[in-house]
Amino acid sequence: MHTSIRHPYSLLRLVILTTMLAGCIPYSDFPLTPPDSATDDSALIGDWYAEENGRRSIFRIGQGERAGAIVISIEEQDNGETGDVTRLRGHLSIIDGKTYLNILSDDPGEEIPGYMFARYAIDGGRLGIAINDPDYLLESVESGDLEGEIIEHEWSRSLHITASSEKLQRFVAEHDRQLFMETTYLERLRDRTHQPPGQ
Repeated sequence: MHTSIRHPYSLLRLVILTTMLAGCIPYSDFPLTPPDSATDDSALIGDWYAEENGRRSIFRIGQGERAGAIVISIEEQDNGETGDVTRLRGHLSIIDGKTYLNILSDDPGEEIPGYMFARYAIDGGRLGIAINDPDYLLESVESGDLEGEIIEHEWSRSLHITASSEKLQRFVAEHDRQLFMETTYLERLRDRTHQPPGQ
């Protein structure tokens, strides 16, 4: 029996991103697919928002310098006041027709040394994002289904995934439903009348 790894973030605050501050931090040495193989998805680019417990999170997704690369800033708003801003970067992957994000922290001082993963889809004008489940990743490493190691720290532990991109692709293709179970939906900010207060 293992200790459950709880999600250390509000899913809206770190989409993607995946697991920054408590319990266990899963990160991978390798992306799902190499950055130079990524292709653009123009439907993903733009500003999106979601609301949780009266707070709004604004996701600004821009095109990176190379094909398939993206930059993300996530702004927290509470009663019209802008709070924390999280910055991420990464690139897109397609596996068996499904679209994924390979995410790296772009904030100085963040100690996330590798890639985090999320699945995304645009459905009916909404952006659905599912972060990888850290509990399922832990179980997979413990059982030997996924190459990696669990690193113990004083107050937490890290899940270091060492599988190659090719092995990650096979793992994701086989375990997609279990790995990306929970989806959060964001609405597109089409014009200023749709923007949250203070925008």
